Amino acid sequence: MTTEGLHEQKRDSFHKHEAGLAQIDAQIGQMEAVFLRTLAEELGLTPEELTRIRGALDTVRQSLSQLKQSDDDGWAQAQERFEQAWTDFQEHSRKITGGSAG
Repeated sequence: MTTEGLHEQKRDSFHKHEAGLAQIDAQIGQMEAVFLRTLAEELGLTPEELTRIRGALDTVRQSLSQLKQSDDDGWAQAQERFEQAWTDFQEHSRKITGGSAG
């Protein structure tokens, strides 16, 4: 068996959640598109606030990418990092917008 085949066998956690991760990935992409094409003023934010939200969203994207690449042994830790990044993004959004993001 190849190393790649063995790695795929150890990715049951990923395969179980693949559809949900793809949906989350698409939603993050939509948010990134909005934040990239929208000026801070249009969102009622200062440039610094928009930069913080973009940075938090980028961290979410990176942690999602790591989660998608994790095998079963690293899944729980990668999932925890992703969930923390998502929570941080939501908190940044709420503080800045004063609403309930997410």
